[in-house]
Amino acid sequence: MNPLIILSVVLLALPRLSVAAVLLNDNFESYSLGSKPTNPGDGNPNNWVFGATLSPSSVVEGSSPGGSGANQKVLNALDATPGSYGSFSRLFERQTNDGIDDLISLQLKFKVNSLTSSDYMIDLIDSTINSFSGPAVIRISQAGGVMVYTGSGTPVLLDNGSINLTDWYQLSVIMDLGSQTYSVSLGNITTNTPAASLNALPFYTNVHSVNGLLIRSTATNANANLDWLVDDVVVQSIPEPATIALLVAGLVFALVGARGRRVRTS
Repeated sequence: MNPLIILSVVLLALPRLSVAAVLLNDNFESYSLGSKPTNPGDGNPNNWVFGATLSPSSVVEGSSPGGSGANQKVLNALDATPGSYGSFSRLFERQTNDGIDDLISLQLKFKVNSLTSSDYMIDLIDSTINSFSGPAVIRISQAGGVMVYTGSGTPVLLDNGSINLTDWYQLSVIMDLGSQTYSVSLGNITTNTPAASLNALPFYTNVHSVNGLLIRSTATNANANLDWLVDDVVVQSIPEPATIALLVAGLVFALVGARGRRVRTS
């Protein structure tokens, strides 16, 4: 094949392989104050879904540190009727282990308003398999500790009792669908405290795809509820660096081979 054709094909493919694709991006600026963001105000066709008891949840004024845009609006997730659990979720384009976009990144900011009646759960899920637990499971306890759940079902302590009711926090999760592992980091963005982190944890549930973010209280507490602020939620698919390197190596090999053939025939 003509090496110029090979080069053209690869150059066209490289932007897609080297740039993360945004699957979900919501800073709640596009919604009216007091509204519940169940309409695609940010242009994303997938809507937030709220559990029945989260009726007062709405967009409120409340700037978070280091936020995007004007950032004078955040989501207040409030459970009016504590019960077995309260939840809100949002789906995005389903990502599978296809050898290209094997990394899924979640970034979100949050501030907890109450820790007295429930633990908080943040899950990345494959909704076609399980609606309430996924490959990545993070839990914030009533004592303010942060635990991450692994394939054994045993929680691993990320940070011991640091969550308080005054500061904003940045949560980052990177899932590797290829290796079935994920990494988590948590930092205090009000005090600019360095993030605590855990890396290469086995998936809580072995799946090869992910398409949803679920935020909920636990179902183990009869008085469970949610009361916190959420802002700047971003989910992206990130190309594996090894895929890009392999493609570039293939290009070099093809060009060198084509040049060698021309030399031998001349």
